[in-house]
Amino acid sequence: MKNDNEKLDSNERVESASRRSVLVGGGAATIAAVAAVAGGSTPAQAQTGREMEGKTAFVTGGARGIGLASADMLAQSGANIVLFDIAKNLPEVGYDLSSVQDLNNAKLQIETHGVECLTIQGDVRDRAALTNAVNETVSRFGSLDHVLVNAGITQAGPLEFLDDDLVQTVMDINVTGALRTIQAATPVMRKQKSGSIVVISSILGRQPNEWYAAYTASKWAVIGMAKSAALSLAGDGITCNVICPSLIDTPLSRSLIPAFSPENPTWEAVIEIMSAAHPLPKAVFEPEDVARMVKFFASDGAKFITGEVFNIDAGLGARGIS
Repeated sequence: MKNDNEKLDSNERVESASRRSVLVGGGAATIAAVAAVAGGSTPAQAQTGREMEGKTAFVTGGARGIGLASADMLAQSGANIVLFDIAKNLPEVGYDLSSVQDLNNAKLQIETHGVECLTIQGDVRDRAALTNAVNETVSRFGSLDHVLVNAGITQAGPLEFLDDDLVQTVMDINVTGALRTIQAATPVMRKQKSGSIVVISSILGRQPNEWYAAYTASKWAVIGMAKSAALSLAGDGITCNVICPSLIDTPLSRSLIPAFSPENPTWEAVIEIMSAAHPLPKAVFEPEDVARMVKFFASDGAKFITGEVFNIDAGLGARGIS
């Protein structure tokens, strides 16, 4: 290496000037290409928006709502998708869950982006089913790069009247199911020395609510679980982060309209109530608003971010209540 005071010879000066002229003369396109390569994508992938070409994403609760929106956004970026969803109703849950038709429709939607989509009807409470699904994923696509831990159910009602079976089901799906999803993915990701995991919690995982005791407990729990997983997996280059959305316009949220607004059980009334509580005017979000953050945490731009909790809450956190 030359000392700072040592002069370049003529050949080195020509080569250095040539490199500078390429960078300067190439303008924004050249700089964008260099940035894309540094971030792990090729220039062609960056230009086409297919920066996840050849990657594989495994999404629980992927038949509709946040899961489907996130899978769709990852598919647009070139990732092959595995949708793992219960796709049936449960007797303990007082609203309709996704169906097999939802799962089939989701597959068709994903495949419009020119990627492959594998659908698996399964229950996140069943660790063997998750392990088999992960093995099938790797057998078909060769890797497991991104996992979205999204499957979940909710409840509403006064604490003392919560049904025992419903409380147990909420905890089993939202907490144990999330843990088992990560457990199933971990051996593959450790072997690869890479991977990203995103856990969907809730704004109720950061603040209490008198009507959602079991749900709130489950969403606080998965934050602690995800942070612990982040520490456990960091040595193998695996990240684990959490997203806490406020109210999202999904079938799950709409099932709770009577709890939000018992005197006027309409979606419009719910929006009015939520808008009064949020600093930003948009207080009810679309699933795609969450999907954008899922995509970010799965991207090379987040490869050094782990153990973090990100609110999508229209400014509630600025009030110090989340």
